[in-house]
Amino acid sequence: MTASASTALPSSVAAATTATTTTTTSALIPVDVQAQVLSQASHMPSALEIAHALSMCTMSFANATLDDTHPLCQQFHLERLVIIIRDADAKAVSFFRAKLNVLVFRFCEDDAPVEQLLSMDDGEQSSAVFSKLGLPSKSLDGVWTNLHFPPEIKQRLLCYASSSMLFSDLGVDRNVVSATRMVLLYGPPGTGKTSLCKGLAQQLAINFSARFSTAHLVEVNSQAIFSKWFSESAKTVQKLFELIFELASTPRALVVVLLDEVESLVASRTRGNGGGGPGGDPSDALRVVNAMLLQLDKLKRYANVVMLCTSNVTHVLDDAFLDRADLRLFVGPPSPQACFDMLLGALVELVRVGLVQAPVTNGTRDALGQLAAELSGSAASGRFLRKLPLQAHVRLAASDAPVPADEFVRAMAAVAQDVGSLTF
Repeated sequence: MTASASTALPSSVAAATTATTTTTTSALIPVDVQAQVLSQASHMPSALEIAHALSMCTMSFANATLDDTHPLCQQFHLERLVIIIRDADAKAVSFFRAKLNVLVFRFCEDDAPVEQLLSMDDGEQSSAVFSKLGLPSKSLDGVWTNLHFPPEIKQRLLCYASSSMLFSDLGVDRNVVSATRMVLLYGPPGTGKTSLCKGLAQQLAINFSARFSTAHLVEVNSQAIFSKWFSESAKTVQKLFELIFELASTPRALVVVLLDEVESLVASRTRGNGGGGPGGDPSDALRVVNAMLLQLDKLKRYANVVMLCTSNVTHVLDDAFLDRADLRLFVGPPSPQACFDMLLGALVELVRVGLVQAPVTNGTRDALGQLAAELSGSAASGRFLRKLPLQAHVRLAASDAPVPADEFVRAMAAVAQDVGSLTF
């Protein structure tokens, strides 16, 4: 599974494309442009070609997605062109006043995750120790943009990845400045930590398409690590990382490893949490933690590996593991604005497919805002908010006839009130 990408436009080249139209480079507004090439297109346009065409445009653009009917997309055989203005205060920008960062990519042809089997020494049936997905993947399309977090969370993750790669490019001595390239996202269940990791993996594959010719998302199956046989679990950890190291042995391959609910593998060795899997031996769990820490230290040799971990219960994590994380970010319940954005996005989607009647009036938006504030005050999880529209439709007798938008919002509020006594 490979992802083809042309050379992304370096900042120096991006500045040069606009130098002929403006003399004040400090006034340039940074704009990211993601160009997705049609899968059947025989020619892969270069980032420089697209940047030059954009710099000739006289129209102003806001954050937008141009589909394949737009002349620019037709010119370069693109399925879409995504425009992202980094300056939050800039509502629209002319491309001749922009510092363009153009990224050209196409989705992997094989879009199904492949399970990696592991033969066990104890005679047990082979287990799928992880699944591997080629990036960028159609199955992860839109995940990053539809995650509603405070902007600083996404930005900090992207900046961390960029800084890690820069340190590696400049040959910073890892014995002087340590970097494990490991991130820990922690917080209550249902807040979108796993989705954030998957969306980030997709985004890194696109952002670093000039540096890496292929990219993989490796999702570890923690339950496959543990064995009923004494000491075998630690050996499984070693074999797991040997497979990861094998993938990472190609310098032009980006490997993003996802360890979801990492507490099952690195529970504290000093707090007497037991472990070892269902019915397992606590001493075996201790060996697993030791093996994990050893392999994480070895992982530092590979500049093309990023490890993303999630946890709902950080108080049980081993201190040595926590100390190895370069970045620890708390991901809490969605804010009132995030709740509103998620519910409005769901409403717009149901309008698109004909289950809710347009238009979504200002009065409907106000009611939606009030509901969002109440849900945020109740610490409703993102998972609950994603399910709320379906439950509201069920409450309305699951008719396929379009429902007025204000009536649908009232149905969502009623569902939320029904389960208000429960923990979201």
